[in-house]
Amino acid sequence: MNGIFHAGAGVVIGGLALGGNATSADFAICAVAGTAPDWDAILLAVHKPHYQNYHRTVTHGFIGLTVGGVLAAAVLS
Repeated sequence: MNGIFHAGAGVVIGGLALGGNATSADFAICAVAGTAPDWDAILLAVHKPHYQNYHRTVTHGFIGLTVGGVLAAAVLS
C-alpha cells in the first residue's frame, strides 16, 4: 500500500465509523491518521537499517493499530 491508499482507507473507515455526522475536518483527520503506519519512514533518514528491520512490523502490526486507533479516537471525541 502507498500513502494515498492509506489515507483513502482512513477516510473510508472513519466515514463508516462516524456515519452521517462526519465533517470535512473529521475526514481530514482520518486521512492523516490513515497514513500513520508509514510515519516510521523518518527512520529512513536517520538510520536506514533500522527502517528496513522495523517497517511493516511495529507500525503495521497490532501495536501500531491499537496505538493509532486510540490516538484517532482521542482526537475525534
